[in-house]
Amino acid sequence: MEVIIVYSLCVIFAFLIIYHMFNKPIIEANTNPEYNDYSKDDALILAKQNAGNIKFLKQKFDTVDELSKKVNTLSESVDSNTESISQILKAQKEQTDRLKTDDSS
Repeated sequence: MEVIIVYSLCVIFAFLIIYHMFNKPIIEANTNPEYNDYSKDDALILAKQNAGNIKFLKQKFDTVDELSKKVNTLSESVDSNTESISQILKAQKEQTDRLKTDDSS
């Protein structure tokens, strides 16, 4: 009896998973995730399409803005690392020069 319940639950969950994988939600014009050209003459359709295009462009701009912040942070890190490496190389050169002068004496 318990085995039948377990198998039936497995079948139900498998059906639900498969159903959600193949079930695509309906997307309204103002939530359209892609840019559309204006090709209709109806004012309501143009307004909805315009709203969808504005939302799409705002999402793209937000990702560009985030990328710009990451590039600035990375640039600061590179500058800091370059300065640190230059200081390390300078210290090694000074140490090498001291060793050469000590060996010469």
